[in-house]
Amino acid sequence: MKKELRVGNYLEYHKGYRGITKFYAKVDELRHDVVICNKNGEIIEEELAPIELTSDIMKKIGFKKKGETYTKNINGYFVQWSDLPQLVKLLTISHQGKDEFMHKHNVYYLHQLQNAFYTMTNQEMNIEL
Repeated sequence: MKKELRVGNYLEYHKGYRGITKFYAKVDELRHDVVICNKNGEIIEEELAPIELTSDIMKKIGFKKKGETYTKNINGYFVQWSDLPQLVKLLTISHQGKDEFMHKHNVYYLHQLQNAFYTMTNQEMNIEL
């Protein structure tokens, strides 16, 4: 998973016996053998897990639900994520409604959503959990 990470990505941090304590961590720095999160120090990769995109997570980061689709306008980019049956999680990004800027990608985790948005727009997806 570390290969997919960028500074600013959110992950779940599992700490303690059998990961009893769990909270969201924002990546501040990536090093060869550790990930620095929330300026709290070094965290080994085994203590981190991707955050699955769920209805609750999509609402927390400001998406509105209509049917099986969640949408949000971010700096002129229309971002649409569909939670379809058959485990297809399709992300579509278009710029001011123009199809030529459309990007479709299967996205299952929050850091993948953040990275796809950055790749398409060259802008960070500013969110807080």
